[in-house]
Amino acid sequence: MARMLAEIVSPSYETVAFTVDRDLISRPEFCGLPLLPFDAIDTLFLPAEYSMLIAVGYVGMNSIRLERAAEARAKGYKLINYIDKSARLYPSTDLGDNNVILEYAVLHPGSQVGSANFIGSNVNLGHGTQLADGCWLNSGVAIGGEVRLGHGCVFGMNASAAHGISVGEKTFVAANTFLADSSSEGAVFLSERAIKHRLKSETFLRLLGVV
Repeated sequence: MARMLAEIVSPSYETVAFTVDRDLISRPEFCGLPLLPFDAIDTLFLPAEYSMLIAVGYVGMNSIRLERAAEARAKGYKLINYIDKSARLYPSTDLGDNNVILEYAVLHPGSQVGSANFIGSNVNLGHGTQLADGCWLNSGVAIGGEVRLGHGCVFGMNASAAHGISVGEKTFVAANTFLADSSSEGAVFLSERAIKHRLKSETFLRLLGVV
């Protein structure tokens, strides 16, 4: 995750170091840059001079990213947002810190986005959507208008949520799954996998008259 985000943000920010928990360090460098213990990072790169982006995936239903973001703020760091230049945000959109918003995402008017969220490519947040802290919306996710998403939710690729529902904290919605109703905390929603047809592709297409 850190390697990927360092490259993604490189047009706007220079990465000068990486930091992780001390007991996870097995080498002095990562991607050619210093790899430093998080408990001492503020003595090596002063918060008054450097900003930080917490680059952690949705492990622990995003709880580790939220914890590290809180600890970085307590050390005095400003946590940056990265918003790709192709993403569309309207003036009425509220945005916290440590958010990553990738290519061609659209956050419609009145959207409220908390902190430490990952919003992947081509995500659509409907008007008036409230996205709490520490959510992970993978590529192609579509959220209807006036939806409320609690802390730590995860939506897989091309998952979607209906207009006006409330999604409980740490809800997991798998790829290609349509969430039609409100959910309780920690709920999991899955769709059936694709069905493998008995025919080979060329035979199947001939039967359809395509080839």
